[in-house]
Amino acid sequence: MILQHASNTPQPSAHKSIDLPSLGQRIIVIDVILDIIFSFSNPRTIINLSKTCRATHPIAASYFRAAYKPERLLQQFLPDAAVVRAFRTLQAETGLTIFGKVVYNSLVRAPLTSMGTIVAVSLYVDMPYASAMDGFFTGIGYDVYSTSDSPTRSTL
Repeated sequence: MILQHASNTPQPSAHKSIDLPSLGQRIIVIDVILDIIFSFSNPRTIINLSKTCRATHPIAASYFRAAYKPERLLQQFLPDAAVVRAFRTLQAETGLTIFGKVVYNSLVRAPLTSMGTIVAVSLYVDMPYASAMDGFFTGIGYDVYSTSDSPTRSTL
Protein backbone atom coordinates (compact mmCIF):
# COMPACT_ATOMS: atom_id res chain seq x y z
CA MET A 1 0.00 0.00 0.00
CA ILE A 2 1.30 3.44 -0.98
CA LEU A 3 0.50 6.37 1.22
CA GLN A 4 0.57 9.89 -0.12
CA HIS A 5 0.63 12.79 2.22
CA ALA A 6 -0.91 15.99 1.02
CA SER A 7 0.41 19.00 2.81
CA ASN A 8 -0.53 22.66 2.71
CA THR A 9 3.01 23.74 3.49
CA PRO A 10 5.02 24.83 0.49
CA GLN A 11 7.77 22.48 -0.50
CA PRO A 12 11.23 23.88 -1.27
CA SER A 13 11.65 24.34 -4.96
CA ALA A 14 14.72 23.17 -6.79
CA HIS A 15 14.48 26.19 -9.09
CA LYS A 16 14.58 29.73 -7.84
CA SER A 17 12.48 32.22 -9.69
CA ILE A 18 14.38 34.69 -11.83
CA ASP A 19 13.22 38.27 -11.95
CA LEU A 20 12.46 38.82 -15.58
CA PRO A 21 12.72 42.35 -16.92
CA SER A 22 9.50 44.13 -17.65
CA LEU A 23 8.39 44.87 -21.18
CA GLY A 24 9.55 48.47 -20.77
CA GLN A 25 12.99 47.35 -19.61
CA ARG A 26 13.30 44.93 -22.52
CA ILE A 27 12.41 47.70 -24.99
CA ILE A 28 14.64 50.36 -23.42
CA VAL A 29 17.77 48.24 -23.72
CA ILE A 30 17.45 48.01 -27.47
CA ASP A 31 20.26 50.30 -28.61
CA VAL A 32 18.54 51.45 -31.79
CA ILE A 33 15.49 52.66 -29.88
CA LEU A 34 17.60 54.43 -27.27
CA ASP A 35 19.75 56.08 -29.93
CA ILE A 36 16.61 57.54 -31.50
CA ILE A 37 15.28 58.70 -28.13
CA PHE A 38 18.64 60.17 -27.10
CA SER A 39 19.25 61.89 -30.42
CA PHE A 40 16.17 64.07 -29.85
CA SER A 41 16.91 64.65 -26.17
CA ASN A 42 18.98 67.25 -24.39
CA PRO A 43 21.63 66.17 -21.85
CA ARG A 44 19.30 66.74 -18.87
CA THR A 45 16.66 64.42 -20.33
CA ILE A 46 19.25 61.73 -21.04
CA ILE A 47 20.57 61.91 -17.48
CA ASN A 48 17.04 61.74 -16.06
CA LEU A 49 16.23 58.77 -18.27
CA SER A 50 19.42 57.03 -17.16
CA LYS A 51 18.13 57.14 -13.59
CA THR A 52 14.92 55.25 -14.41
CA CYS A 53 16.38 51.74 -14.31
CA ARG A 54 19.66 49.90 -14.03
CA ALA A 55 19.65 48.98 -17.70
CA THR A 56 19.59 52.54 -19.05
CA HIS A 57 22.45 53.96 -16.97
CA PRO A 58 25.33 52.21 -18.80
CA ILE A 59 23.64 52.78 -22.14
CA ALA A 60 23.31 56.52 -21.43
CA ALA A 61 26.95 56.69 -20.32
CA SER A 62 28.00 54.98 -23.54
CA TYR A 63 25.84 57.35 -25.58
CA PHE A 64 27.43 60.39 -23.88
CA ARG A 65 30.91 59.09 -24.70
CA ALA A 66 29.99 58.68 -28.35
CA ALA A 67 27.72 61.69 -28.92
CA TYR A 68 29.45 64.34 -26.84
CA LYS A 69 33.08 63.73 -27.65
CA PRO A 70 35.12 66.85 -26.90
CA GLU A 71 37.28 65.94 -29.86
CA ARG A 72 34.36 66.61 -32.21
CA LEU A 73 34.08 70.17 -30.90
CA LEU A 74 37.84 70.70 -30.90
CA GLN A 75 38.23 69.50 -34.50
CA GLN A 76 36.31 72.57 -35.58
CA PHE A 77 39.00 74.83 -34.13
CA LEU A 78 42.25 72.85 -34.22
CA PRO A 79 43.94 72.01 -37.52
CA ASP A 80 44.34 68.22 -37.29
CA ALA A 81 43.92 65.16 -35.09
CA ALA A 82 47.51 65.29 -33.77
CA VAL A 83 46.97 68.85 -32.49
CA VAL A 84 43.66 67.80 -30.91
CA ARG A 85 45.42 64.95 -29.07
CA ALA A 86 48.20 67.32 -27.95
CA PHE A 87 45.60 69.79 -26.71
CA ARG A 88 43.70 67.08 -24.79
CA THR A 89 46.96 65.99 -23.13
CA LEU A 90 47.80 69.56 -22.19
CA GLN A 91 44.24 70.06 -20.99
CA ALA A 92 44.52 67.05 -18.69
CA GLU A 93 47.85 68.29 -17.32
CA THR A 94 46.76 71.90 -16.73
CA GLY A 95 43.07 71.58 -15.86
CA LEU A 96 42.09 73.92 -18.70
CA THR A 97 38.34 74.38 -18.98
CA ILE A 98 36.44 75.33 -22.12
CA PHE A 99 33.25 77.24 -21.40
CA GLY A 100 30.76 79.65 -22.91
CA LYS A 101 28.47 79.67 -25.87
CA VAL A 102 30.56 77.27 -27.93
CA VAL A 103 30.20 74.52 -25.33
CA TYR A 104 26.51 75.24 -24.83
CA ASN A 105 25.84 75.06 -28.58
CA SER A 106 27.77 71.80 -28.76
CA LEU A 107 25.70 70.23 -25.96
CA VAL A 108 22.36 71.26 -27.44
CA ARG A 109 23.57 70.28 -30.91
CA ALA A 110 23.06 73.76 -32.30
CA PRO A 111 25.25 75.07 -35.11
CA LEU A 112 28.24 76.96 -33.83
CA THR A 113 27.87 79.94 -36.07
CA SER A 114 26.20 81.34 -39.10
CA MET A 115 28.20 82.09 -42.20
CA GLY A 116 30.70 84.91 -41.86
CA THR A 117 30.63 85.10 -38.08
CA ILE A 118 33.77 84.70 -36.01
CA VAL A 119 33.42 82.32 -33.09
CA ALA A 120 35.44 82.93 -29.94
CA VAL A 121 36.37 80.02 -27.69
CA SER A 122 36.56 80.91 -24.01
CA LEU A 123 39.10 79.07 -21.90
CA TYR A 124 40.03 79.11 -18.24
CA VAL A 125 43.33 77.86 -16.83
CA ASP A 126 45.06 78.44 -13.51
CA MET A 127 47.73 81.15 -13.58
CA PRO A 128 50.80 78.87 -13.38
CA TYR A 129 49.76 77.19 -16.63
CA ALA A 130 48.66 80.28 -18.57
CA SER A 131 51.98 80.81 -20.37
CA ALA A 132 52.09 77.15 -21.50
CA MET A 133 48.59 77.42 -22.94
CA ASP A 134 49.35 80.77 -24.57
CA GLY A 135 52.44 79.22 -26.15
CA PHE A 136 50.47 76.24 -27.42
CA PHE A 137 47.77 78.35 -29.06
CA THR A 138 50.06 80.99 -30.53
CA GLY A 139 52.21 78.14 -31.85
CA ILE A 140 49.31 76.83 -33.93
CA GLY A 141 48.37 80.27 -35.21
CA TYR A 142 45.78 81.67 -32.80
CA ASP A 143 45.69 85.10 -31.23
CA VAL A 144 45.16 84.80 -27.48
CA TYR A 145 43.57 87.61 -25.47
CA SER A 146 43.42 87.69 -21.68
CA THR A 147 40.32 89.32 -20.32
CA SER A 148 40.72 92.33 -18.08
CA ASP A 149 38.92 90.78 -15.09
CA SER A 150 41.19 87.77 -14.90
CA PRO A 151 44.66 87.22 -16.32
CA THR A 152 43.97 83.47 -16.48
CA ARG A 153 40.85 83.72 -18.63
CA SER A 154 41.70 83.76 -22.31
CA THR A 155 39.72 83.98 -25.49
CA LEU A 156 40.84 82.54 -28.81
